[in-house]
Amino acid sequence: MIEERGYSLKRITYGDVSLSKKVSDAAEQASAEADERRSQIASAETNAEVRQRLLPSEAELRNPEMYQLTTILAAAQDDKNGNIKIVLVPGANSLTSGLVAAANQTGSK
Repeated sequence: MIEERGYSLKRITYGDVSLSKKVSDAAEQASAEADERRSQIASAETNAEVRQRLLPSEAELRNPEMYQLTTILAAAQDDKNGNIKIVLVPGANSLTSGLVAAANQTGSK
């Protein structure tokens, strides 16, 4: 019919294609999984980079208490949920510090 009118067909272009709900749902699920994979990989790479950057310096290794305190302060400052509490017991040994921190966590006095 096209040739009878003097035309030749070079290509067909679909302007709109409707897929079944089952096929559309499967395509959306596959797309979401690919996006989630990329996001998780990017997050893991970011975490690895941050851990590398946060390694203590030589001076911090010589003074671990100061390194711990500055790390905790940075975490508390960056905490968006308000879930980080700093409990400092100057001069206490690790057992006493642990007990005070545990009591603070459970609400005990």
